[in-house]
Amino acid sequence: RKMQEEEKKDQIIRDRIQKEKELERQGKLTQQERKDMAKRNLILQKQRMKDAKTSELQKKQKEEWAKRAELNNMKRQDRYETVQRIQNMQAYQRERLLKKIEDETERINYLKMERANMLEMKMRMKKKIEE
Repeated sequence: RKMQEEEKKDQIIRDRIQKEKELERQGKLTQQERKDMAKRNLILQKQRMKDAKTSELQKKQKEEWAKRAELNNMKRQDRYETVQRIQNMQAYQRERLLKKIEDETERINYLKMERANMLEMKMRMKKKIEE
């Protein structure tokens, strides 16, 4: 939209300059009119330069904002991945701990059973001896 407005302004300026040149060629302009025209052209040229600088500045600001947004997205993604990695490590550690507890419980149960079997054998042997 701004580009269209700038193009319209530029076209108006070009038309005006062309008209003035045509009039100048025809020799119809007075010395004062030429000075006024030169002044107007200078003002218009300064305005175009100012508009161009403003446009360039806006473009740079948009690029900077886009870079910042991308950097923020990357930081957010890194934080998310770090949280996921920590959660995965914690889940793995929990699983290992549960497995260790299960193995230890199984070992204890086995030892209890073996002890009970040994006591039972001992009792049988004692009964056999007593008979």
